[in-house]
Amino acid sequence: MKRIIFLVLALISVLAIVNIVSEGNLTDGAAVVSRVDGTVNLFTGDAAVGSLVKINDSIAKNDRVEVQGNSRVELRLPDGSYVRLTENARLTVRRLQFEKLTGSLYLQALLDNGKVWAKIKKRETSDSWVEVITPAGLVAAKEVVCAVNAEEDASTAISVYEGAVSAVSAASDAAPAAGRTGAPAEVPPVSVQALQQVAVSAQGGVSQPLAFDPKAAIDDWIRWNLQRDAREGLLSITVVPASSTVVRGGSLQFAAAAQYPDKTEKEVTWFATWSSSAVNVAKIDPAGTAAGTELGAATISAAIDDMNGSTVLNVIREIRSIAVTPASRTIANGAVQQFTARGTFSDRTVKDITSSVVWRSSNANIAFVDATGRAVGGNVSGTAVISASLGTRRGSARLKVRRELVSIAIMPESAMILAGDTQRFGAIGSYSDKTTQDLTEMVNWESSDITVAVMDQAQSGRVLGQKTGSATIRASLSGKSGSGTITVTP
Repeated sequence: MKRIIFLVLALISVLAIVNIVSEGNLTDGAAVVSRVDGTVNLFTGDAAVGSLVKINDSIAKNDRVEVQGNSRVELRLPDGSYVRLTENARLTVRRLQFEKLTGSLYLQALLDNGKVWAKIKKRETSDSWVEVITPAGLVAAKEVVCAVNAEEDASTAISVYEGAVSAVSAASDAAPAAGRTGAPAEVPPVSVQALQQVAVSAQGGVSQPLAFDPKAAIDDWIRWNLQRDAREGLLSITVVPASSTVVRGGSLQFAAAAQYPDKTEKEVTWFATWSSSAVNVAKIDPAGTAAGTELGAATISAAIDDMNGSTVLNVIREIRSIAVTPASRTIANGAVQQFTARGTFSDRTVKDITSSVVWRSSNANIAFVDATGRAVGGNVSGTAVISASLGTRRGSARLKVRRELVSIAIMPESAMILAGDTQRFGAIGSYSDKTTQDLTEMVNWESSDITVAVMDQAQSGRVLGQKTGSATIRASLSGKSGSGTITVTP
């Protein structure tokens, strides 16, 4: 094993020297300690005795950081990227250079043991790279969010949350480095994409990348890192639903979203820190699901590091029945009807629970209902049952959607005839379901001046010219009407 590690490190060192020459005179940089939780020691150069790491300390080339127990430390790199260590991690900085003019970052670190979380920012230049060397191999990355765990059995576990990394086992005689050229490796690097993880060992090489569920794999260390990443630039946190109600013994899922200066939002429900101001009233689990235990109100909060958002959850008595109003209503296609739900509880109180129930429609093509009880008539006529449910209780109402006459058009809009001649008009109705229909035989026809033109009672829509002049011909049905003009000439 020592021989393998020596070969890998020797090759990396040679490649580093070649690249330093080819990249020009780069400026040695330093990482700055931006957070320390617990006990962390810093060994400078070959010093046998270390010093306690403090906020704003600098970590430079050849420095070694040792994390004691489950302590944690966060290092801010010169380009604004972050590297964090925990659980007895031992990390030695072998190279750290930053080109201010181009923003290029070059970091090479040796991780003997422990856990590392890296958030490497996207750079304008393509030649930046970050390498983490472990006893099992090498991890090369550019723009990425990933976790690297150097286990005590000399294996390495890599989990990628954003971006991608290249993993090479120490079993390879020539491990390639990111952004460099050199002799090809006997074993090609394995690309690990977002939401994939691999295991690396000096004997077995790099395993096949497998997908993983970050929500299922979350622990305290991962949650802390995700929150630290999400905290950067965070403006506010919104928790929904707002001012909600749950019955005692029931549960409600909350969601949290983080807002940023560029108007973007990020869903943080699964890694936020959830809390209740009154755990005797409502308890909430790490995933944001609250359970009502006693009557009262509790403030439910979702925190990202030192920032939080909150809402109020009311725990009410057991519900006995739900009444939906109006109980029956008829609307036209496309029209809106607001339903409300009132609950009767075990203490005989009656409360509006419209925002707390689950609304459903028996036929969404006839009528769709949203989470607030607002129903919209569809293009299909018929009757739908609108229901409101809370726990095991349910109330319902009937909503009939019908086709409604919207307007009537007369064809032709105007005509000219001689006295004694006839003219046939037609009526076309437009309906709420976007259809049209010939209503000529159904409408009521009338003339504004029967001395000029009179409607023929023998045939709907036919006009008889009486004398010179003009008259308005009107067709009416169900409160809608349309009109045209007829002119009688000598």
